[in-house]
Amino acid sequence: MMRRSEFIRLVRQQSSCLPRDALNKVLLLFAEHVSNNAFSELLASFDTPVTAMPISSDLLIPAVKSLNEAVLRGEYALTWSEEDYFDGFSRDKVYTLNDPDGLGSEIEVLLEAAIACTDAGEYETAFKAFEELFAITISSDDGDVIGMETLSDQNLVNMDFIEVVKHYAYASLMVLKPREGAAKLMEILPLDYKICLHEIEEVGDEGIPGKADFIREWSTILMEQPGWLTETALIDAAIYGGGIEALHAFTMEHGSVYKSSYIELIKAYTSLNQTDQAIEVALRGLDELIIDSEYRTQVADLLLALAEEKEDHELAAQAIWQGLRSAMDINHFMLLHQLQDEALLSQAMNYLEDNRRKEYRDYLSIRLLNGDHQLVWEELSRDTGSLGWSTSDKGRVFPMFIAILAGDGQRMTCVKEIVAEAYPDKDPSVLIKQVVQANSRFLTAGEYQSYYNWCHMEVDERVEAIVRGQHRGSYDKAAALAVAIAETMQSKGDTAVAVAYLRGVKAKYPRYSSFLTSLRVKSKRSGFDIAL
Repeated sequence: MMRRSEFIRLVRQQSSCLPRDALNKVLLLFAEHVSNNAFSELLASFDTPVTAMPISSDLLIPAVKSLNEAVLRGEYALTWSEEDYFDGFSRDKVYTLNDPDGLGSEIEVLLEAAIACTDAGEYETAFKAFEELFAITISSDDGDVIGMETLSDQNLVNMDFIEVVKHYAYASLMVLKPREGAAKLMEILPLDYKICLHEIEEVGDEGIPGKADFIREWSTILMEQPGWLTETALIDAAIYGGGIEALHAFTMEHGSVYKSSYIELIKAYTSLNQTDQAIEVALRGLDELIIDSEYRTQVADLLLALAEEKEDHELAAQAIWQGLRSAMDINHFMLLHQLQDEALLSQAMNYLEDNRRKEYRDYLSIRLLNGDHQLVWEELSRDTGSLGWSTSDKGRVFPMFIAILAGDGQRMTCVKEIVAEAYPDKDPSVLIKQVVQANSRFLTAGEYQSYYNWCHMEVDERVEAIVRGQHRGSYDKAAALAVAIAETMQSKGDTAVAVAYLRGVKAKYPRYSSFLTSLRVKSKRSGFDIAL
């Protein structure tokens, strides 16, 4: 069911485009269904307010002052209404701001007049009007202080708030001294809206007087704010003030603090096909940025793309190594593994051990890809839990142990499925191939049997915990694990044993039809043509 607030918004949107005859028909239709206690209110709404007519520039400032005074006298009121909302899953409350006296509509007319003044080059008038309109605040019935942004968010001022801010900013920059203009822009421009200065300048046909002075003052003010809030605006200011050359100068001076400037500068040089300059900046960024910075990882990845474009294998290896140093994740280790550089792999593993941190979630995955199966097995064996795998090292790495057991088996549908679920951003075939190559040739018969017994026990216990616990959302996962174990049996030529195992799982849970359905589908997909 449509909410009242959404209905009002759509009516306002569609009625603004209706010709008079169509609007009359809508009003007559509405009048036939309106309740009798709303007759007076409906008729009163037909009175056209004075401010609904276009306002000339010479009358704009008096009209704005008059409205402001009326607000201060308490002639307008805003109220919040509450409605129950049900989205099919949960119930919640929806709060809508109501404007019974039409304050939003009056402000809207005045804002349109102020924008018209900006477009006509009457910047002084436009600025004064914007200044007073943005200063209007009014308390709602529960004490909230409502300003222009909230009125716009609630569709009581039915205008694009960003466009209004751009015109206000353009007018203020045209009439104020640079320092005051920069300070005013900081006051009126919510930084999280990410409005760039080029967009503001495009509002008018003229340039910004004193542009260089303004950029200098604007950047100074931004640097006085928390960096996480102003970094995007500072980079934008640098580009606005002098293009890629200015961005380069800013990055060289402030890149260690405003780290994403390195990324933007590399991308800018790359877009201009200035590959050598982009590589030079990337190498400097790798030296400048702290080792565990996500920005440093991004710089390394950009450098890798540049190296691959130039077919510079030495530079590519350097980029992969630097990316691994920063991220310590399986993505970069897989790239490093593919280089088949034993010296570099050894260096990477030594670095991993020297700098191991608990938040390196891929630590055990990397160790397994390096062939350290015994170390990883001993680590995972300490976790005796059968539930909660989605957030544990066991849940992430265990599927790769089953892959090692399956080896080069031709049918590994469910093995690939459980690996893909543990590593959703990886090609399971590539990952399985790497982990099998890294471990199988060093696996003794005794180790294989130990891992097989352990995996078999872990799967049986996990299936039991999921099915008996009726965790229906995990039935598919339990079935995939069971069939994956059967696939390891089949890979060694024990198809009959695999079939018997699956039939045993089926016999153990005869009353759990949803689980059995998943088990039947996955078994058939893996080539086990058995009656389940």
